[in-house]
Amino acid sequence: MNQLFSKLLLTISFLVFGSGVFAKNIVKNITNMEGLSNNSINCFLEDSHNILWVGTWDGLNSYNGRDFAIYRYASENEFSISNNIIRNIIEPDSTSIWIATDQGLNRWDRVSGNFHRYFVEPNTDTHKGNNFLLLSATSSGNVICYVQSIGFCIFDKKEDKFIKIEGAEIKNVNNFIVDSEDNIYVLYNEGVLYNYRLDDKEEKFILQQVYSSPKPIKQIFYTDDILVADYTNYLEIISESNNEKHRVPIPQNKKVSQITQFKEELIIAFYEGTCLYYDFYSKSTRKLEELPERVSIFTVYTGSQNILWVGTDGKGIIQLYEDHSPFNRVKTDFPVRSFNKDETGEMLIGTKGEGILKLNVHTNKIIEYLSISNGLISNLVYSMIKNKDGDIFVGTEEYGINIIRRNGQIQTLAMPPGSIEFKAVYAMFFTDDDKVLWLGTAGYGLIRISIRNEKGNYTATSVKQYIPDRTNLAVTNNIIYG
Repeated sequence: MNQLFSKLLLTISFLVFGSGVFAKNIVKNITNMEGLSNNSINCFLEDSHNILWVGTWDGLNSYNGRDFAIYRYASENEFSISNNIIRNIIEPDSTSIWIATDQGLNRWDRVSGNFHRYFVEPNTDTHKGNNFLLLSATSSGNVICYVQSIGFCIFDKKEDKFIKIEGAEIKNVNNFIVDSEDNIYVLYNEGVLYNYRLDDKEEKFILQQVYSSPKPIKQIFYTDDILVADYTNYLEIISESNNEKHRVPIPQNKKVSQITQFKEELIIAFYEGTCLYYDFYSKSTRKLEELPERVSIFTVYTGSQNILWVGTDGKGIIQLYEDHSPFNRVKTDFPVRSFNKDETGEMLIGTKGEGILKLNVHTNKIIEYLSISNGLISNLVYSMIKNKDGDIFVGTEEYGINIIRRNGQIQTLAMPPGSIEFKAVYAMFFTDDDKVLWLGTAGYGLIRISIRNEKGNYTATSVKQYIPDRTNLAVTNNIIYG
């Protein structure tokens, strides 16, 4: 029992380093293997019910954190979504979700679960692009859209139809955004940015400002009252609260796909892959290291509980969040199966594939220690136990037992001639003042070894095997884990 308690304490000491709480970014990949309709993601929205809506190249998805519901076009169902290529999703109020697709606009009714279609053109295999149908909403819940062939329109809830808005150029619109104060920013293809106000009664735009800029604006983004203009090789960030301008250089070979505010920083995503953090206070950028280097990113979105949702091209969703844990994590390339401490207090980590590693608990640095190249029987290490003399016995996948002496030397336990062979040692336990070593194996039952220690040279004087049979009812299985 004391041996078991000591092992438990070793487990705790392996996981806990110092005091306080460690903040680590946890990364989770969600793909069609988990129920997503398609692995290429165009957009996200977390609604007022904390459901994550995911727009893909093949269907609309709603995700409750466990399961996906998928919505696709069905020709026989007039209340299905109009198209499977999803471009944008908004929630103007708690009763409905609006979805822009390559074949029209859709209003999903939360009560009936039906989709109602608007601006649906005859079916075509041609992809319309991101600016064929643009969608946004005012602070009061009025839905505004831009349709390339029609212009700007506002939704009339009573009449269940869209009414055309006058006062703005209808051609060559690249993008438009409605901010929290109902300023309407329209970016035209020539790179000029206009600021309008909506006159609800007259159903027309009133021009407030034409932004002067040193060069054409390529794209605009809006996140948490922050307007961002993309000038190809740099971004200009204007905080609406204090009008402070920030200029952020971006790599010349990268194109910005989306921007979102994450905590106190901006996340800048690129079609070519990777994301950058931008720190407002230091006015500096750094790479988001947890993301794969060469995975194209279509969109990023900040959800509740400080979860960052990353939509990729072909690799599904990457979910990134901060884990406040009392345990610090140390990465190994192979699964960890056992551990112990050497005489210096450093951790010995038994892995399933790279032998025994050594961890410095003060620096959290791992180095290679023992493998088959320097005396270990196998690189698949399942169990380790230290005797009262400070020598560590090692059980592996292969035949025999290794011993790591206090001085660092490694030896193999000498067995009596003709003794029972065993391997796959998953558990070890000392009794009889460390003179008897018990082994739990995978397929060889329970093994009892009597050990003699002569000045640090260990030999086995007897080996006995316990397996299930009619004469021995104490062992019921050949596989013993502990």
